[in-house]
Amino acid sequence: MDWTPLKRSLFLGVLILAAIFATVGCSSGPTRAPTETSSPAITASPVHGSPTSDARSVASASEVLTQVIPPMESLSEASARCLGSRAAGLEVEAGAMFTPILKSLVECLTPQELARTRTYVPPGGGPAQELDFVCNDAWYASIEAMLDHFGVGIPYLEQSSNPGGNGIRFKERGAEAGVAFQHFRDDAVINLGGGTAAGDYNGDGLLDIYVTNSAGPNALYRNDGGGHFTDVAPVSGVDDHQARGYGAGWADYDNDGDLDLFVASFGDSKLFRNNGPRNGEAGFDDVTGLAGVGDPDDEHRTMGVSWGDYDRDGYLDLLVVRHVDEPGGKLPLDTEGLAKASRPLALYHNMGDGTFENVTALLGDGAAYPSPVRGAGFKPSFIDYDNDGDADIYVINDFGSAHHPNVLWRNDGLDASGAGTFTDVSKESGADLEIFGMGLATGDYDNDGDLDFYMTNIGANEFLENQGDGTFIDRTEQTGTGRGSISENWFDNNSVSWGAVFADLDNDGLLDLYSVAGHMDNDPCFNMLNQPNAIFANNGDGSFSDESRTSGADDPGTGRGVVHGDFNNDGQIDLFVVNLGYSDGTPGTARIFENASDNTNHWLDVKVVGTTSNRDGIGARIKITTTQGVQIREMGASQSHMSHSVVPVHFGLGPAGVAASVEVSWPSGQVQVIRDVPAGQTLTVIEP
Repeated sequence: MDWTPLKRSLFLGVLILAAIFATVGCSSGPTRAPTETSSPAITASPVHGSPTSDARSVASASEVLTQVIPPMESLSEASARCLGSRAAGLEVEAGAMFTPILKSLVECLTPQELARTRTYVPPGGGPAQELDFVCNDAWYASIEAMLDHFGVGIPYLEQSSNPGGNGIRFKERGAEAGVAFQHFRDDAVINLGGGTAAGDYNGDGLLDIYVTNSAGPNALYRNDGGGHFTDVAPVSGVDDHQARGYGAGWADYDNDGDLDLFVASFGDSKLFRNNGPRNGEAGFDDVTGLAGVGDPDDEHRTMGVSWGDYDRDGYLDLLVVRHVDEPGGKLPLDTEGLAKASRPLALYHNMGDGTFENVTALLGDGAAYPSPVRGAGFKPSFIDYDNDGDADIYVINDFGSAHHPNVLWRNDGLDASGAGTFTDVSKESGADLEIFGMGLATGDYDNDGDLDFYMTNIGANEFLENQGDGTFIDRTEQTGTGRGSISENWFDNNSVSWGAVFADLDNDGLLDLYSVAGHMDNDPCFNMLNQPNAIFANNGDGSFSDESRTSGADDPGTGRGVVHGDFNNDGQIDLFVVNLGYSDGTPGTARIFENASDNTNHWLDVKVVGTTSNRDGIGARIKITTTQGVQIREMGASQSHMSHSVVPVHFGLGPAGVAASVEVSWPSGQVQVIRDVPAGQTLTVIEP
């Protein structure tokens, strides 16, 4: 899509609005006091210095502004009349939303009027600059500097935090923890990297972290305890430094008691088998060819990973999704181009002997188009959405409208021959969203016994509530978790979100939501660099409060992947975030956010070990009952952006010091109940 007209429109709109504000002497301060409510208050605030009412300064501002906008006398009579009419109401609308005001103004102008470029002479002298409407940091800075020189304030929306709040607090401690991971971009293609996965690969009871890189070695951070990590990827054989890495997924696919690793990349994905200690560190071997799970060629851009036992035979199967290829080094944006560049996802059935069989045909025809298996996939997940005990499949797709929407397959069990059967229920379930899907969070946010979906997007994210009858309804507005714009950004305030996870961040028995945002500089006029991550605290009444600005985890970097887990075993969920990096070559620095929330709530972690079921217990449904009610989790429910983690299931218990019962429903069909379980521990449950 050509954004040039929008760039020019918004640029001219800013200058026209600034000129009008300078001329009328409109204050950029708050137009009304913030109102204390449970919803975020909207106020108008200045980005720059206070405007002046000095006539000479106002005249000078007007003089400079007329250098870069078409003089009123050069506009058509209709355009001038339209501008005059709409500008008349600006003073009373100054506290209203900024973007609609801009749109209102630029709608008055013809394409020819918008297309004019003018020369700008900096205040105080200096070389003249030709304004070419390139929306980069320097472009924004030049506009801000010019307006600031004349004290012209730009109003923007400031979202105040919820009074009182839920007390969710984090401390960033990556450098202190020894996590110095930097993600480098490969700008030969559009950058879509930044995957990360957590799991205890060496069985020491501490969660380790794997991170992928687009133009450099991947990292495996061994958790040393005491809040410190060491990168052991090179000695372990999983640095995969020549690949263009995307997603990653831990799983014990061979049931030998340790976690193996699948790493997704552009045409060179790999399966690494964990062979236990080697030279004092776990050693991994590349078994991609032996297992039969490699990419067919270098045009297969494998992005997302998920593990699950769809046929409940005790061995974990593998699902990978693929984004589109970039023929000629260019990402296609039209339906025809996307059709040609799409590559099918792959479903691999674990044969139990170290090899896999490609059974993608169970989900659709990979050679046909359109086909449900040929979307621009980012995030797959095995998830039992209908509570029937087997793993269904949900895939989040980019370019949902132009290419293919999200797809939900219902697992209908085995046929007479023993093969798995799936039915595409996307449309009838209401899960076929046509969005720019990036990531997925899954969890039972309302504690009603079924799993809900939250999907990240370009613009507003989407929240689907499971109705328990095979259908979903949109709860985005009710929950208040859409965040389609970044209120702090005074110009192009569109939000772009990537990874997301449901997790109980304050141990009150309610799943909160963390969403990672990050700038897309291939469309710099659509979104600004400042894209803070968001924390939504669950209020328990179907709504969430935006606690981002007081949380300490609202990192404004170029966020992509996120994993959650209790990395220091203190009973509170921490976060690890990957930042992509910048177009000028500056790498993105990863962040570890340690949960520093101050509360007295209790907690319980549950680690499951399968015997008849897969050893990780992925797909097991855990239900706990306390004096506060009933909660459910699904072991290994695949969340975030591109990756799959294996971490103990975490429950916040609120004031309850004991779980009256912990019930585990295994993929094998067995049900196990443990009663009167004290809080404050990791409970290990071994399948009978």
